[in-house]
Amino acid sequence: MRSPRRRGLLFSALCVCVALLATPNASAQTNNATLQGTVQDTAGALVAGATVTVQSADTGLVRSVTTSPSGGYVINFLPAGSYSVTVALSGFKTIRRTDVELQVAQVRTEDFKLEVGALEEAITVTETAPPLDRNSPSISTVIGETQLKELPLNGRH
Repeated sequence: MRSPRRRGLLFSALCVCVALLATPNASAQTNNATLQGTVQDTAGALVAGATVTVQSADTGLVRSVTTSPSGGYVINFLPAGSYSVTVALSGFKTIRRTDVELQVAQVRTEDFKLEVGALEEAITVTETAPPLDRNSPSISTVIGETQLKELPLNGRH
């Protein structure tokens, strides 16, 4: 016959195993994106202390970060959607890039080159090249609702 203490330990271990097996694996599921990049001047020198601000065109969400000593920035946990990105630093022209599209689970790199100028000058870029994900060799796409509805069904009407 087993002691009550040993039965309690076995019961606890069994409960932990059941809890671990019942927990769904959600490690690869995310509905957010990451925007990262570097800020340089026109000579190619990395610019520290620049303010990078993203604003969602869909929700109005605004997030700001300051570039690191190596000129880099990372903005995590951005909901998928369209954003405008503004980079500003005293003594440089402000750059604003619009229509930056972030997809689900995407890590997008947007690099900026600041030009020396007065504080009241601003540069707005409205056309952007398609994003190139330099961090991952994977190829992915987001399927829209219309595309999903138009998929052929094998053996169904």
